[in-house]
Amino acid sequence: MKKLLEDIKSKFKTNKQVAFIIKPVFFVTLMVYSGYIIYTFGHRRPLDLIIALVVTILGLLLASFAGIFLMDFIKKLPSATIFYLGSVIAMLYIMFDSNRAERSNILAILVIPLFFMSLGYLIYRLVYKHKHWIVWPVRVIFILSSSLLVMMFFWNGLEPSYENAYLSLQTDFAIGEMKPIYQVDEGIYGNEDYLEKYDIKGRVSETTSIAYFLSKWNKAREKQVGFNVYNVPLNGMYYMPDEVGQYPLVLIVHGNHEMTHDSEDGYGYLGRYLAERGYIVVSVDENFLNFSTYDSELLGHSLGSENDARAYVLLEHLDYLLKESNNDTSPFYNRIDSDQIALIGHSRGGEAVAIARYFNELNYLPNNSNKTFDEDFEIKSIVSIAPTDSQYKPAGRKVELKDVNYLLLQGMHDMDVSYMAGINQYERISYEETDRFKSAVSIYGANHGYFNQSWLRSDNSSLGGLLHNSAQLLEREVQEEIASRLVYNFLEATLKENKDYRQGFMNLKVFDGLPETLYQSIYYDGSCVDLVNYNEDHYIETGLNHSRISANLSKWSEGAMKLDGKSSDVYGAYLGYSSSGQYNIELKEPLKVSADDYLYLTLADASEDNDELLNLWLEIEDTYGHIHQVSLDKFSKIQHKIDINLAKLFFIEDVNNHELILQTHQIPIKWFIEDDRSIDIKKVSLIFKDGHDNKLFLKELGIRFHD
Repeated sequence: MKKLLEDIKSKFKTNKQVAFIIKPVFFVTLMVYSGYIIYTFGHRRPLDLIIALVVTILGLLLASFAGIFLMDFIKKLPSATIFYLGSVIAMLYIMFDSNRAERSNILAILVIPLFFMSLGYLIYRLVYKHKHWIVWPVRVIFILSSSLLVMMFFWNGLEPSYENAYLSLQTDFAIGEMKPIYQVDEGIYGNEDYLEKYDIKGRVSETTSIAYFLSKWNKAREKQVGFNVYNVPLNGMYYMPDEVGQYPLVLIVHGNHEMTHDSEDGYGYLGRYLAERGYIVVSVDENFLNFSTYDSELLGHSLGSENDARAYVLLEHLDYLLKESNNDTSPFYNRIDSDQIALIGHSRGGEAVAIARYFNELNYLPNNSNKTFDEDFEIKSIVSIAPTDSQYKPAGRKVELKDVNYLLLQGMHDMDVSYMAGINQYERISYEETDRFKSAVSIYGANHGYFNQSWLRSDNSSLGGLLHNSAQLLEREVQEEIASRLVYNFLEATLKENKDYRQGFMNLKVFDGLPETLYQSIYYDGSCVDLVNYNEDHYIETGLNHSRISANLSKWSEGAMKLDGKSSDVYGAYLGYSSSGQYNIELKEPLKVSADDYLYLTLADASEDNDELLNLWLEIEDTYGHIHQVSLDKFSKIQHKIDINLAKLFFIEDVNNHELILQTHQIPIKWFIEDDRSIDIKKVSLIFKDGHDNKLFLKELGIRFHD
């Protein structure tokens, strides 16, 4: 170390250019590094912070040593101009790390050092050499790099441009926003450290073990959080109506974020909204399972797949709360309706709630029968907000669920989970009970972080967020309002079984006053009878129950819907037509339907260049040979594919979202017939007119019988 310092000092003495430029650059870089380290590791032990700072200083000194001698060897440019290139690139890489805009990410990492190199050389020429300008290559580098930096730092991106099919939805029924009924009591429970951190008089809770679910827990994480895998505390924040009575219980679990930054308090807006309207809400602390820059980047330790642990901790909270509801010294005493339980999860938490519902149906852990599950909670509903999928695969299989109400919310401008990964879990939910349903809602302008008040506008680091196209984002308050209203409406429909609210998920226009944006939603319930869904086999000409399919189309093929360029669990038929075409489903046995039933179809515009809302005609033929035809736009038009530019530098990215946007159209049978009589259907057709090389993706078509 002494020799290194002496060599660097010698270079400063013999090279005035280095002395003039490098010293301020060194201290500026050190300050930036130190600020970043304090922000990231500030919640850790002082020793951890000191170690990180020492490593940073040593790294800069080594970079100084390498940079000086390398530039002396090259002798092409003054060493000062690229002295800290490696150090700056390393710092930027950490700050931009994991950004979904990968090409923009690389460009930024290269351009920012080039800008400061050329700026430093400019200052050197003007001040030290007393020259009025610089050589033309550096001039070009400075102009180009500064232009890109201005774009990244000061331009918000492209404004939205699309036709909104949601506005074409038709309804004769409306539900406004429910106004608050109750004042809210708030509090926390957890171990003594948790209560002390928030300086709130709360209730000391139990602990649990997650040893069966984690194999990579390390001592550094244990020292930071203050416990090991065998005594994990149950920490949570609760919101409940201030009036005595029993209320449905809703648990919320966050996703992956920096471990040292609390995430559970970011759902206070949702907890208060639901509590004001008659629900007990608990936001669960699982920060100890989150990513740690210190452990993962500096020490090379990572938990790996931990969503099963997230799910189990959630069930342990549920068990604890239900015990507390029978404890006359607890704030939860006689307050919880144990027959009405819902789970809400965001990001990895969105996958965890599905796993928790799966565990709730098991007696043994699939990969270890020594771990048993003894409880059977009445978990009727789950809400997944921008969830991951299949990070946990029990016994190598994807999680499948049955007879649970499921709501999926996904922002179209999510730069973390940048596609609707939860649609795969949606497809793996089946129904035997007719009173359960599932729905998935795409929200234009919603990102990942705004669902949690503690998370940033950018879905990666604050610096990496500068690469995001923020001009198309909703304001945080608007996104929170959308999430709050849709979640509340879903709970009203599923826990309190209010059928009016259920209709809103068949047609979102029913929810009057939702903030203005583009919504697309799909719906399916236990009363749906598919005539075709393309999950049954690989024969394109056969449907369900041996129905026959024929078509007069320019293109006709089966296939999986692409998500983020990869195959999904969603299968359907691609139907292409140039000017006109027809797609027919001939039933082997006639199907009796009444005026109260619905013909439903879930489809999306798969055309490459279409920018107009499409329409088609639905035709039913009965056993008497009578033809009944209705235009789809009587319900709504088909949303064209939208180029969602997730990155500002969209022209160089593959991350820009061009996914299909599915919509379920519910057409009342009474629109096809003149009176309230029943008819026997023997054939259903889709009629296409006035096409221009259009293509549709048909996911499913069938009859939903009125209950």
